[in-house]
Amino acid sequence: MKKNKSLRTWPFWVLGIVVGILLVTSLMLNLAAVAVLVGGGSGSSELPKDEFPDLNEVGSYGSEGPKVVRIDLDAEITHDTASSLLGTPGHDRVESWLRQLRCATADDKVKGLLIEVDSPGGGVTSSDELYHEVCRFKEAQPGRVVVALVHDMAASGAYYAILGADCIVAQPTALVGSVGVLLNGVNASGLAQKLGIQDATLTSGANKDAMNPLKPLDPAQVALLQAEVDAMYERFLGLVAKHRKVDKTRLRKICDGRVMGVGLALENGLIDRVGYREDALELLAKLLEADSVRVMRYEESTSLFDELLGLRQGGGNLIGWVGGLLGVETRPPHMQARFEP
Repeated sequence: MKKNKSLRTWPFWVLGIVVGILLVTSLMLNLAAVAVLVGGGSGSSELPKDEFPDLNEVGSYGSEGPKVVRIDLDAEITHDTASSLLGTPGHDRVESWLRQLRCATADDKVKGLLIEVDSPGGGVTSSDELYHEVCRFKEAQPGRVVVALVHDMAASGAYYAILGADCIVAQPTALVGSVGVLLNGVNASGLAQKLGIQDATLTSGANKDAMNPLKPLDPAQVALLQAEVDAMYERFLGLVAKHRKVDKTRLRKICDGRVMGVGLALENGLIDRVGYREDALELLAKLLEADSVRVMRYEESTSLFDELLGLRQGGGNLIGWVGGLLGVETRPPHMQARFEP
């Protein structure tokens, strides 16, 4: 009886692939270790990289005039990151924007910012961090100016983040505003009761599990949380009144969470002009008392080793990825205690 050759030889092909992957992994890890050692030998005289980021500059618009940095606020404002293909943490957009702002602040040659916005908003704290850094940029050197250009949307936290701008220009089809605070919650206690599901949460205090979806709403807890939401809204509204120089009483009539078109926004002082990028650049030059401006943007360089091995983010690495392909658990299971509101 003739034997099937493929059945006799296929395990060696599998073994060859596995050995090849392990050899490549070993080579990459060794090269990465060398790169880290070579790159980590800088002296103590260098400035701290997080406080004074050293980013690559790329020309964006213009070639003459005061130096202006363009920053694209073009996504949801959140520190959350999605994992990459190899299981390593993804790109933290907010931290990238903050690094760009810190880099511009530390550069004495930068006289202005052009913040181009297309974002629905995001986290309260993340938006406040961006607002704070924009204000720091202006305070670090007298005479600096900031112009924000809204493309499609600057809503909620995105509008909050650009409140420190000297002028806000919005394209004719843009939406702005949505001044308000949202605390999401779902209550499924009625459904849980019908299904015979009982909550077994243990807490250290009566309000630790406020808004527990498996328990009926407690009016006292709702009142506590509503007070915090109201306080954050008052801060937001106060900053709008301060920077846009509009009376709070007038603002309350329109700052109820709605988004608005440029006509209503201009009428109520939430923006300064309707226009496009050339209008924003012209406005920057005028504020800087120049004929034109030289706009740069930043690019962060990330090495191949950083991307593959997750060294920059301190996350998973290529070994873990290979282990997953082979069905091998590369880290022990664990329990993690977390503080949650």
